[in-house]
Amino acid sequence: SVLLHVIAGAPPPKALVPGWPTTSTTSTPASLIHSNPPAFNLVSAILTTFELDEISTADEGDAIRRYITNQGMLKGGDVVQRGVMFWVYPTGGKGPYEELEEDDAHGSILLHGLLVTIERGALFEGMVKSIMSDLPEGGIGHIHFPRQVDLSAAEAVATRVGCNEVPEETDEDWP
Repeated sequence: SVLLHVIAGAPPPKALVPGWPTTSTTSTPASLIHSNPPAFNLVSAILTTFELDEISTADEGDAIRRYITNQGMLKGGDVVQRGVMFWVYPTGGKGPYEELEEDDAHGSILLHGLLVTIERGALFEGMVKSIMSDLPEGGIGHIHFPRQVDLSAAEAVATRVGCNEVPEETDEDWP
């Protein structure tokens, strides 16, 4: 709980509720990220890893649709089987931020894009439309899609190890 206190900048909770962190996830609009230093610092830290896939809004979000379908291992075309996190930026941009030439804006940094987080068990329907409509103009934001469908234990194990098929019987010691 000390780590939570340091990150959030607020007193640590006395006890986390069952289901945490799912129970405390939420989307964060660009205005809140820019006005809240801990939120801005967290998004900045995530971006410094350079490990987030960056997906453009080209072709009316078709690349976003393909990415979620492939990375989320959609089951039956509508339920995300594996959690997904990526960055969406507007077509023509250069990822989540762009260092402008001094001639353009005195060496300024232009922020643009949306951090997308999707929980395992989220429904795919409407995701691409929500991402496209929540993409901030001139800033960075975050959209989160929570779990809406509980997956069976066998499906969860198969997803964790990257299998496409659910085993007949699941041994509890099996990773």
